[in-house]
Amino acid sequence: MDLFHVYFDTNYLHDTPFGHPNFVRMLRRAQQGVARLYLPQIALEERRTQLLDDFDQHIGAAVTRLNELSKGQLGMLLAGLPKVELIVPTREDADRQSVIALAKYLAEHKIEVLPHTGEHAEKAWQRYFGTKPPFNPREKRENRRKDLPDAWILEAVLANTDRPGRHCVVTKDKRLAATLTDSGVEVWDDLEKLDVEIDVKTAVVPIRAAAPAVQPAVPLDQLRSKEFVNLDRILLGVIETWKTPGKEVLLSRLETLGIRRAVVEVEAKALEVSGALTDTGSHWVPTNRETAKLASLDAIVQELLLKALDHGF
Repeated sequence: MDLFHVYFDTNYLHDTPFGHPNFVRMLRRAQQGVARLYLPQIALEERRTQLLDDFDQHIGAAVTRLNELSKGQLGMLLAGLPKVELIVPTREDADRQSVIALAKYLAEHKIEVLPHTGEHAEKAWQRYFGTKPPFNPREKRENRRKDLPDAWILEAVLANTDRPGRHCVVTKDKRLAATLTDSGVEVWDDLEKLDVEIDVKTAVVPIRAAAPAVQPAVPLDQLRSKEFVNLDRILLGVIETWKTPGKEVLLSRLETLGIRRAVVEVEAKALEVSGALTDTGSHWVPTNRETAKLASLDAIVQELLLKALDHGF
């Protein structure tokens, strides 16, 4: 069975962030030991600084809206009241914290960062000056510079392909994809499809069918699996706390927390039949918000929610 080495390009992380259900699927594959996940350092830094730029934009917008309180008729009405001030971290503080938070997340989920080495830089510059892929020889030199990060990502991946197994890069960049394919690296533009491929190729098929084991009789009061114990209040409570997430997000999160998706689906159907949930097709919605709020405050649900915080939910 081949080990899958999975690399992420910056553009894919933009559309499929770390907490996305498709990304969580890859985390599970790494936990199962059938895949190893990698982030080239340049891709990680590109995504991290993109998020910091978003931080700046949100802070700027908040400050602008806050300043509007002192203008026009609204300012006249509020004259004489204490000035409202916005206390936010500086860009420098956010920058430092982002490095710490990402390092912790990557370590916890066993995602290896491929460092940017001098050798990678040298080869990337040779590609740039020689107008070799992924650079477009029809573009002016100053315009080609935008593809330097892709060249560094390419070299980081190629330097790692001596490890046994299948090497798969997840990207939506067509030029980088073509260069990787020509270099003998697999390219995927959809994590769901890659997850299916990993599932098929790593499935264990028995050589011969095993004889069915004779199981002892189960006491009638134990017919309903222990997996269903308290699941009704857990389901109502997390749906309320997580503000009615989509089914796939809900199922993926609970599965990450150790609750099987098939069990959740059965319990949700039971709650629907009993009138506690409404199935809209894409969401399960509590029919009584007060009941759902009570469930969210239950000690068992609170314990699970604390565990969810460790996973970033």
